[in-house]
Amino acid sequence: MTVGPPFSAHPDLAGYLDALRDRARIPVYTGAGDRSAALTESAELAELAELAVLTDSAELGAAARLSNEAAPPGPAGGVLVLAPPGSAAAPVAAALAERVGGTFTGWAPGEPATLADALADARTDAPASGAEGGVDHVVLAALADELSLDLVLGTLDATAALRRAGHGDAALGVVLGRDLGELSRLIAKGLGCGLRTPPDHPQLCVAPWGDGQRADTPGVHWVTGADARAEVVAPLLTGRRHGLVSFAVAGREHGLVLSDTVVCGAVGDRAAAGQAPAPAGAPSCAFTGQCFRPGVDAAGVVPAREVRADVVLANSCMSWRPGHGLVAADYQLTNAFAHGTAAAFIGAVHRMVPDVRLNRLAHRAAAAGADVGRLGILLNRQAAGREVPHYLVLGLPWVVPVPGAGPVRLEDLAALVDRTAPAGDGGTRARLRQAGRAIRALRELPLAGLLPADGLPELDARVTTAVAVLKGDPSVVATDADGDPVERLLERVAEAEYGVALDLYDFGQVSESSLNEVWEDFLETTAVPGTVRCRYCGGPTATVTGRHPAHPRLVREVRACHSCGPVLDLPAGSPIHDITVDCPPVWPRPGTVTVEVTVTAADPSAEEPAEGLAEGPAGGFPAAVLVQVARGAVHGLAGPEPQRLRLVPGSPLRVRAEVEVAEHAFAHPEHAVRAVVVAGGQVHSASRPVAVRPAQG
Repeated sequence: MTVGPPFSAHPDLAGYLDALRDRARIPVYTGAGDRSAALTESAELAELAELAVLTDSAELGAAARLSNEAAPPGPAGGVLVLAPPGSAAAPVAAALAERVGGTFTGWAPGEPATLADALADARTDAPASGAEGGVDHVVLAALADELSLDLVLGTLDATAALRRAGHGDAALGVVLGRDLGELSRLIAKGLGCGLRTPPDHPQLCVAPWGDGQRADTPGVHWVTGADARAEVVAPLLTGRRHGLVSFAVAGREHGLVLSDTVVCGAVGDRAAAGQAPAPAGAPSCAFTGQCFRPGVDAAGVVPAREVRADVVLANSCMSWRPGHGLVAADYQLTNAFAHGTAAAFIGAVHRMVPDVRLNRLAHRAAAAGADVGRLGILLNRQAAGREVPHYLVLGLPWVVPVPGAGPVRLEDLAALVDRTAPAGDGGTRARLRQAGRAIRALRELPLAGLLPADGLPELDARVTTAVAVLKGDPSVVATDADGDPVERLLERVAEAEYGVALDLYDFGQVSESSLNEVWEDFLETTAVPGTVRCRYCGGPTATVTGRHPAHPRLVREVRACHSCGPVLDLPAGSPIHDITVDCPPVWPRPGTVTVEVTVTAADPSAEEPAEGLAEGPAGGFPAAVLVQVARGAVHGLAGPEPQRLRLVPGSPLRVRAEVEVAEHAFAHPEHAVRAVVVAGGQVHSASRPVAVRPAQG
């Protein structure tokens, strides 16, 4: 088979380097020793031609599908190519720099000069070979045994310093191979990536957690939950080509764990267990012939090198360990993907927990036209003002996974980084914090002697879902029929608060005890003379404060009148500022008496607003309001069940309740009329005395 330009094979290094300098050619070096000896010239070029034209025909027809005159597209922007001092890859790195009009320098972290200094020196020594503008792409070229994690992390930090100093986007990509032949093949895939026909489908994300899907980026196919199993995933990965395939899964250096299978770097050219000695650092399958996952056999494993994608992102623990690792290099995912169709691979260099937000970010950026180097920067920008070197790009950094929209500048992608709640959420974070504070308060009710709220485990589960949605996790997003999960959570909180009010209604039907008589058994109390006169009788008051000895944050304060009793009882940090009870002081029997309760929410503009109230949603918060007479069922004084209402700071809420005074109602001058408000997960109370007298005959 004859494969024509722009592909060419070169058994001698000098011929390869000359061809690499020529922008119209994509060369491969085939004389690199034992590892490349098995790759015949025609087989090597045929595979590269297939990657470029992606035909399933046995006759690739590369010469007919590609213009012999058209040069492969080059990078946009300045290029800096590095090699460690004394590296065998230095001649290749220098030729690559000359090809793209960039600058080459031998440099490694730890040298006295910064990378910016080395760049300036290199341009001074060879001004004709380098662009005088900024550096948009940085390529680190090395052989695999020359690379170390220290070298990679130091280069990542140095390129970030270039960006901070204003030297362009400086997006890093690493090209390597076990020998120069493998190195040349990875470079060739990167140089030829722009010649590939459009992929069968733009993007694919595999994230096994959850059952929902998020389709916020057109062209991204999400496979989540029970669908992330071999019969669904394997045809997608190996039967159709994608521009970007990303994984958000558990895993290690040699395997990505799906629901019932593994995408594995250990499946490929290596001998089966028992047929050859297993090398040091080989995974368990090299010794046992069995996958490390119980129930997964060799036929059910998806070989990483057979994944058909232009770019692969493995958002998985230790998916790339340059220079060393727990698993020998021959079995690592990095090398397996490099031997497949992928022109670039992005993996994590350390232990980590996959965060699906990063997959979502990568797909959004790829859809906007980002190249892999800029994807690497975005993935590592996990904190404002700094970069955490979690992810590393294997391949030329100007490879574009989804061509058409790009390439784009890094500054144009900055808005895609998920730092806050989804756009247009109307205060999602504030509403979620509101729910969290209420749930915490509901959980603390028994500490003050009150009955526990019902449904707390369900509330906790709903918090988990709402937080996952806020973080952009596509695997747990509720369907449109379910509505906004944060709103559903707040509704369930309101239900739990109403349940607390019902419990207090039942308690008040049969008990004379006021709220403070309950909590004073559990809190340590102090009393001081009050500074406010009683609003009902004008008499002096005292202030009683209760603090929990084991939970000092749990504080209550009651204003007690020496004649009228506890007129106002509020917890610390309450969203309620005041409660008043207005009604006739004397009730005839039989009859109906109207009681009006005014509830005033705390002022968020106060110097010390209630906890979280200043950042709460403008729409207010729900409340359950109860009006009753102490021991009403026994005394023949029937009040209504709690009412569901909504409190808005700055707008006092007035509640009217009808109390039925029966013919047999207990005639007494000291019945206590109480208003109980359950809001923010807390219980508030106010009361005043009334007299019940028989009707005059």
